[in-house]
Amino acid sequence: MIDARFASRWMLTFSLAALATLAIIAAYVYREQPAYTWDYGAYWRTFQDYGQYLAADPWPALKRIFDGIESQDYNPAGVLPLFPFYVLFGPGRIAYVSAVALMYLLPTAVIATAIFHRLAKNPAAELTSIFVMALTFVPFWAPTLRGMLDIVGLVFLGLATLLLFKSEYLRHRPVRDGLLLGLMIWLPFLFRRWYAYGIVIFFLAAFLVGTAKALYERAGTRAIANLCGGLAIAGIVLCGLAFALQHGLVVRAFTTSYADLYSAYQVPFPRHLEMLAERLSPWMIALIVIGAIVVVSHKNFEGGFCLLAAVGTFFFFIRTQYLGLHHFLPIAFWLLPIFLVGAAWCASYLQFLAARVRLLPFAAISSAILLVAISPASRSLDFPAHAFIPRADTSPLHLDNYAEYQRLVADLDHLTKDGSKFFVYASSSKISDSLMVALDPPLQGRVIYAPHIAKVDLFNFNALRAAYVVAVAPPQEQMAPGTQANITIPGQWLLQGRGFGRAYERVGTSYALSDGIEAYLFRRVRPVTLEEANELVTELDRHYPGWGKIFRSSMLLPLAARDETLGDQWGQVIVMGQNAFLIHPGTNLPTSVSVPFRSDISQHPKRLALSISNKLLQQCPAADGVEAHVTFNGRNIWSGEVLPGDDKRIDLPMEDGTLSLSVSDRSQPNCDHAVATFEF
Repeated sequence: MIDARFASRWMLTFSLAALATLAIIAAYVYREQPAYTWDYGAYWRTFQDYGQYLAADPWPALKRIFDGIESQDYNPAGVLPLFPFYVLFGPGRIAYVSAVALMYLLPTAVIATAIFHRLAKNPAAELTSIFVMALTFVPFWAPTLRGMLDIVGLVFLGLATLLLFKSEYLRHRPVRDGLLLGLMIWLPFLFRRWYAYGIVIFFLAAFLVGTAKALYERAGTRAIANLCGGLAIAGIVLCGLAFALQHGLVVRAFTTSYADLYSAYQVPFPRHLEMLAERLSPWMIALIVIGAIVVVSHKNFEGGFCLLAAVGTFFFFIRTQYLGLHHFLPIAFWLLPIFLVGAAWCASYLQFLAARVRLLPFAAISSAILLVAISPASRSLDFPAHAFIPRADTSPLHLDNYAEYQRLVADLDHLTKDGSKFFVYASSSKISDSLMVALDPPLQGRVIYAPHIAKVDLFNFNALRAAYVVAVAPPQEQMAPGTQANITIPGQWLLQGRGFGRAYERVGTSYALSDGIEAYLFRRVRPVTLEEANELVTELDRHYPGWGKIFRSSMLLPLAARDETLGDQWGQVIVMGQNAFLIHPGTNLPTSVSVPFRSDISQHPKRLALSISNKLLQQCPAADGVEAHVTFNGRNIWSGEVLPGDDKRIDLPMEDGTLSLSVSDRSQPNCDHAVATFEF
């Protein structure tokens, strides 16, 4: 009967928690502006896309999901359990965030409560307050309300932690528990690659704390041997599953220096500590410190594991980059039991209250902290309030001067309705290409995305061909100062009318955005010349040594300065990589491309290869190729047919001038995707 009452009370508690969660999310999303940039909108769009795919044709959609799991950094596995919410409630923002919270955040709070119970041997009567404190822990809500589903990893990281504790560090059934632990610890990596940092520290902390516990309890060498064997089995299972199901991602992870690649996301060590403090608050930190003292003084090995795992993950992760809202999740999860131990220790001194309600004031404070932290009022709190409320902004997304943003995206929408492309020379939460698309989704097909991480994408030369561009003052960058010069320098040249900026003219009046940012819209009035593109490369090479050599030993500069005339209906030219482009004729008119060569600016190619893949016939059995004409400085150097399966190689004159390629349809207007590749 007691068990039935206990279960009934927990069912009621969980149901009320779910309803409160839904109410909070609905009120939160209702109050925010749709500035769902980058990670704030990425998985919501994945939820929408795959929800639509799964509803329309499940099997091809599932294949796409498993293909994404095999190789993608942002794979769609995390949205698959959310599909019932898409079916029942649709693709809206409230439905998506609610699905993440109910499927992942609530179970995380339950597991955290169970871990605390294991640490503190707390009476069941107090667990309701503990659950409320776990559920209202601000670091769990911050990324969830921002639309990130990364908290899914905590469900399985928490279960792995709980399994480790309940198995007495794999002491009794190392094979069975090791197999299960390997599965549990792999799942966070499946859903989000960056959990690898916490997983490595999990194994290290499990070995160190498990060994210390065995020695302290004089459990003998068998206990240590079982621990090592169980962890080895778990590691083999983890690696086996990762290589079997995520082979492409694993190979890329092992061959990539993320510390170098993401150096633009790095900050000085004091700033790491400052950001850590901003995500908590003096109140939370004080209880964590008290809890740490309690677990250490009582030789609480489970608490010691949580403390070591949290601290170890923090120091291990910041070697690569700063902690984002979502990256802080495993650290916050392992700190939470320590925080709860500190609260329970303080509550034990409230002797004037009955034992079963002594944690209620702490649960009430925790709930109040969450509600204030996620309210618009948190943006204007004074110093005393921040003794309890974390300084990191968790309020609904908001843009000052929102009407000006709406005017800017409306103008872009109007000007690019003919299919013209635009580019934004800015990279911050206040102004970026991602923000423009978030505010006006129809712009998605018309934007040329900026290379926000310079070491990954270098410079997007398609930007020099954009019909419209947005430049801002002062320059906007979201990473370490100077690391996004590939965006800010061209933006300043536009404002100054310098170099390639001379090919553009101002359109309309400026736009007064948030934080004193002034945005300006420009229209390209002529092609950017090869000399102007080279001038920009020279400047970029000063900031990123070696870029000039990369750009000038390829066709990037000549292709950026190309002149093209598209055929009617189907005509298109798409640059592919550094030295090739796809060209498609129109239905009745040819598509033509003219590419300038200057050996003092870029390396001269020796040959032009024209090809059409034989695989095209699988999709378009009637495809019959194109007629092609190649001239150099007006002289005809090659003419002929290019058929599916052909690979025609044309020697080019080793002199400066202009190469022109024209392709026209033979008889079938579809699928004539010829590829032109320059060879050196």
